[in-house]
Amino acid sequence: MSNRLAKLAEFLRTLLARAIAALPRFGTAGLRKSTTAISRLRARIVPVTLLALLGIIVWRHPPIQTVARGEVAVRSNLLTGHVSQFGEGSLWVVPGLHQLRRFSIRDQLYRPKKSTKATGEAPFQSLEGLSLGVDLAVRYAIDPRHLSALAKDMPDDIAGEVIEPAVQGVIYQLFARYTVREIFSSKRSESYS
Repeated sequence: MSNRLAKLAEFLRTLLARAIAALPRFGTAGLRKSTTAISRLRARIVPVTLLALLGIIVWRHPPIQTVARGEVAVRSNLLTGHVSQFGEGSLWVVPGLHQLRRFSIRDQLYRPKKSTKATGEAPFQSLEGLSLGVDLAVRYAIDPRHLSALAKDMPDDIAGEVIEPAVQGVIYQLFARYTVREIFSSKRSESYS
């Protein structure tokens, strides 16, 4: 809580405590005066409190979001389900009404780290059953033309939940089809040609 809000809350507590403490001294006439003073004070406190709450909500959830270069934002309307796609720039995102997801459309690189060493966590296996360490790099990018339709089903970690299982499923089968001699002989012929 900021200092100004803390000071305002402390002032209101002090004012209310003084009004309640003064009630027994005034009797019935004082009680009427106190209740009218409290009702006048309430007429001022309620709008100030509502304005402060609105300020906190706007500060924590700003209604204007910025989409950086190389990104695409997909804004979903939570009431209607309508999906809009935006490129670089600013856009309105009303808290509670819209949901915004950002996706990088730049080329990205996926490298399976578990299979880089033959003694690693998940090495590749040859046809003979030998463990192979392979330094593999897969370059991928998200197609922005299909992003609006797929944004609802896309996970937050695309590399870990989409790319990794696809690469693992293809690469493990590919290396399991060849012997170590075929792998290294094809590598030599590819490097010279």
